[in-house]
Amino acid sequence: MGKGTAYEIQKAAIRLFNESGYAKVTVRDICEAADITKSTFYYHFPGKKAILTDFYKYTPVLPAGMAHKLATSDNAWEKVWACVEPMVDWTVAAGAAILSQVFVSNLQSDTNTFAIENQQGYAELLVGIIKKGQEEGQFHTRSAPHSVYVNIINIILGIAVQWCIHGGGFDEKQAIRDSVESLLSVKEEYAALRPKGDAADAG
Repeated sequence: MGKGTAYEIQKAAIRLFNESGYAKVTVRDICEAADITKSTFYYHFPGKKAILTDFYKYTPVLPAGMAHKLATSDNAWEKVWACVEPMVDWTVAAGAAILSQVFVSNLQSDTNTFAIENQQGYAELLVGIIKKGQEEGQFHTRSAPHSVYVNIINIILGIAVQWCIHGGGFDEKQAIRDSVESLLSVKEEYAALRPKGDAADAG
């Protein structure tokens, strides 16, 4: 029983939280929705609250197709966004109400849901892409790659907080993409080569 099972449990739970409200959903409800036993649930999570405090722990960093893009693309900006997009999509899919509860949980107790040090493999991947993008002149920012990575995470979290405050009333994904692109100071010819569908989304 690996991370994939935990992720499926999270998805089922978050769907129920959105439908019925966090307080009304029980572990039994989650087990039924995910088609698992209680022992399987407790193997992955100590309780319902951990669904939120472990919000990013089981999110796939590279969904199907993304690994191929990272291996074949020469566009460092496309690679950065391929790494950032799944995290953003996960928050959008969960919704502002659920993400607000994640933030509240972290404010009430030191759960470190958003701790950068908990994302070591992810950090190394992004830092490497940023460094190469700088070396090849695709990014004009001269800041240290790890500092750029930290600022990307801060942008994601900062805009997510604003998104929650406004009840999901603006395009979080668009705002994050534009801000990260600005931070990197992406060379125009590479910024224009966005993943398919982005131009439509921006309209």
